[in-house]
Amino acid sequence: QKQYRGYTARKNAAVIVSSLLLLQKCHRGYFARKNVASMNSSALTLQKYYRGYTARRNVSGIYSSALLPQKQYRGYDARRDVSPMRSSALLLQKQYRGYTARKNAAVIVSSLLLLQKCHRGYFARKNVASMNSSALTLQKYYRGYTARRNVSGIYSSALLPQKQYRGYDARRDVSPMRSSALLLQKQYRGY
Repeated sequence: QKQYRGYTARKNAAVIVSSLLLLQKCHRGYFARKNVASMNSSALTLQKYYRGYTARRNVSGIYSSALLPQKQYRGYDARRDVSPMRSSALLLQKQYRGYTARKNAAVIVSSLLLLQKCHRGYFARKNVASMNSSALTLQKYYRGYTARRNVSGIYSSALLPQKQYRGYDARRDVSPMRSSALLLQKQYRGY
């Protein structure tokens, strides 16, 4: 039994391994075919676009060599027809631009003159106000000075007699005290 079971187990394992290998082979073959088909499709697309590009380039060269003389003649013909109109249009443009430039310049000049006038007037008024305040300050200080000088003269003429009288009065009051003090000093020193 043991040998028979080992034999059947090996036989079953061989069948399973061969089945797995067959599955792997089929799976890998499917994906390889799919990958090759994708690469073929990509290569065909690239070839298609490259062949279209080269064909267009060749046709473009043929067209450009055929169209160049036509283009040059049509340009010459158009320039010949347009040249008088162009000179007339340029003259009109020049005159219109000159007119608008002169008109704009006149507006700008008048605006600048008005601005200058306002600016100069403002600074003149400011300067006059400053000069007025300076003149008022000078007048104020001068009037104060003269008033103080006049009051000083009045005070000095009023104070001189007062000063002389007070000095006289003080000397009169001090004279008896002085004589008493001299007498005391004399007695003290003579002692």
